[in-house]
Amino acid sequence: MLKDKVAIVTGAASGIGLATAEMLAKEGARVVLADINETQLEAVSAKIGADALADVVVVLADAAREDDRVEPAERR
Repeated sequence: MLKDKVAIVTGAASGIGLATAEMLAKEGARVVLADINETQLEAVSAKIGADALADVVVVLADAAREDDRVEPAERR
């Protein structure tokens, strides 16, 4: 079980990313879905969110673009 774990899945709107996101959500992980295809990503979010044991969060992003990347939080 992946309860209380967080997974970030890039390319989550289709293919391997979609399959991975579905599996993680069914296992109880909190899933962050990231993709550049907003329309498909919203549809995937609605489908996975209904079946998920935990939260699903959507992020519109292109992992190949430096401007879309999230900087790591400063360690304390």
